Amino acid sequence: MQGNKTIRPVLDDSERFPGLEDLRWVYYLRQHPKAPLYNFKSGDRLDSDGVGRLHGYKGSLRKLSGSSPLSFIRAFYKEARSDVPAYRNYPADFNDTPSMNRDDLRKAPWDYVKDSASLENILCYATSGTTGAPLEVIFDATCASSWLPQVELMLEKEGFSLERGAGTTAVALICHQLETLTYASASSYLEGSGFIKVNLHPKQWRAPSDASDYLQGLNPGLLTGDPLAFSALMELEIPLRPRAVISSAMSLSEGLAAKLEEYFHCPVYDVYSMTECRNIAFKRQGIMEKMRPDLYLEILDPEAERVLGEGAWGELAVSGGNNPYLPLVRYRTGDFCRLRNQGGRQFLEDFQGRLPVRFSLPHGGWINTIDFSRALAPLALASFQIAQQRDFSLVVRHQGRGELSRKIEEAVRGVLEQYGAENLPIFFGDPLPEDTGQKTCSFVTEFER
Repeated sequence: MQGNKTIRPVLDDSERFPGLEDLRWVYYLRQHPKAPLYNFKSGDRLDSDGVGRLHGYKGSLRKLSGSSPLSFIRAFYKEARSDVPAYRNYPADFNDTPSMNRDDLRKAPWDYVKDSASLENILCYATSGTTGAPLEVIFDATCASSWLPQVELMLEKEGFSLERGAGTTAVALICHQLETLTYASASSYLEGSGFIKVNLHPKQWRAPSDASDYLQGLNPGLLTGDPLAFSALMELEIPLRPRAVISSAMSLSEGLAAKLEEYFHCPVYDVYSMTECRNIAFKRQGIMEKMRPDLYLEILDPEAERVLGEGAWGELAVSGGNNPYLPLVRYRTGDFCRLRNQGGRQFLEDFQGRLPVRFSLPHGGWINTIDFSRALAPLALASFQIAQQRDFSLVVRHQGRGELSRKIEEAVRGVLEQYGAENLPIFFGDPLPEDTGQKTCSFVTEFER
């Protein structure tokens, strides 16, 4: 109770799906006898107006695809200066603007909210990447689902589309880790088609064959996940036939992409995205291209407020987006590449993303290193590294000693215990240097990936 008012901590299904009148398909997905042990309930929160805005957004992306990137960024920047407190005192010319980074957002997130934005029904996502203090990013329901029309436009280039309508499953998000939120949902934008997030870890299912039976029965049209999850899916030998596969969160190697295409008999896309602005670029058959015309990409000098010329190596900065609570202006991503312009399209070359790393176990099997990231997240480490040696031992490095080392060891040991590897030796190496402005590789292994 708060005063005389009762605080209700969760939504009911009518509030999760205000745009869907018939929820029988959602209930079927949740209550299927082969379904995993779902631990969460989620909905897109889209009413009919929100669905209409999504269709309008897709139309605006089509229109922007034929326009000049410079005309887009000038119009976007002019609106941002007039409507966003953080940018109100910025120079009139976009070319003279300073860059911003994650710390700016963390210190004063409210300064980046448009004055015109509604503060009702906002959604909050927490992200910490692989290191650093958590960052909370807010969206509205339309913005949160805007990845769907972005993906649709990407797939349409090869003649594919997303499933629509109740009785179909448009998307299956595949994970393979100790713990993560899992749920069965549906998309109002896709007219009630299902969206499921499942964890392939054996502890998440009632019987060993349930994962295969459940996924085959639903026949999802689009599979999403990271490279480690897809490797686990192939190891289970589940004969799914999706229309497309989207890998994200970690860089997808050319070799694994080829294996996935051969296994699933469909196009495989490596999508680069960030919580702060969602989809940025996609790689297909070794070529990475900007995904959205409502983003403006630049390469900045890592050490100075200077935009570098075409083909120069540097830090990728993003401007634009469709989030009324976080319009970005020269946001430093912490990722590095080169940009090339060709035929009105923009390509990212020599991109350095987060490599997928898994640690091998002496008794067979492996650990998804994201489990360590989750265990260490409460410590808000500025930087850390865990390296696995050929004898399976782990060497940990971070910026500190003493009590913090003890807490880190407890967290790492807790993950190992859940994999039955509690006796693996853990050592601490030399402290990491102070922040150099570039990402520290959090996980490395002496075993083959």
